[in-house]
Amino acid sequence: MRRYATGIVTIAAIVLLIAGTIWFSRSRSGFESNTGRAVPVDITLVKTGHPERRNFTLCCRWFGRVESKRAVTVNAPAGGQIASTEAQDGAITKKADLRIIASLSPPADIPLHGKMATINTAAGETLTGTIVKALPQPTITGMTFIWIVWIEGDTINRKMQAGETASGEIPLHIRRDVLALPAEAIVRDEQEQPFVFLNVTGGYRKQPVKTGFTSEGWFEVVSGVAEGTEVVVQGAYELFHRDFSKVKVAD
Repeated sequence: MRRYATGIVTIAAIVLLIAGTIWFSRSRSGFESNTGRAVPVDITLVKTGHPERRNFTLCCRWFGRVESKRAVTVNAPAGGQIASTEAQDGAITKKADLRIIASLSPPADIPLHGKMATINTAAGETLTGTIVKALPQPTITGMTFIWIVWIEGDTINRKMQAGETASGEIPLHIRRDVLALPAEAIVRDEQEQPFVFLNVTGGYRKQPVKTGFTSEGWFEVVSGVAEGTEVVVQGAYELFHRDFSKVKVAD
């Protein structure tokens, strides 16, 4: 009986040793695949295309409130009180005297006076107006980052009320017929440097680019890619995470 038990223990030990060896081998193989320089890429994930010509508009968001251009503020004298408040709102505020007082932070050196503004009302309507005055607001350090603008227009007078809040955009600059790539083609590294992958003979090559305006999922490409260049437009991040820092043949 004792010999029988000893044999069982020996067999169990051998089985455990074999299982442990197989587990260690698989774990090591998986580790090397995860930490190696490159892992084969499923070529079905990668699609290529060419830069397209598109128009881009640089816009600045604003937030504001409708008020009357003839609004009157009544202050009680020091130590006194207001004796009468018979004046009605209609006597002070007229529908034709409305404007939007908006704040925004535009890029430097871009004139605002005379720019058209889109207006999104609380009721869900989209209106338009014109900036008739722009007032810079100095910060504590003396540098100007915030502007207060007056937006006026017939649609504001006809469809909005004093006290109503609104927001919108002001188109500041338009670039027409420039090279662009979809957002999926642009990859950024740890230093936020944008680049793309070019489809070259034998594989893919990482190419730094300079981007400009963005709009509706597209990036303006200022430099780094020429028209007609074949670029990876889908699967770029799959290539990036497999360290395609050099040309590598896709298995």
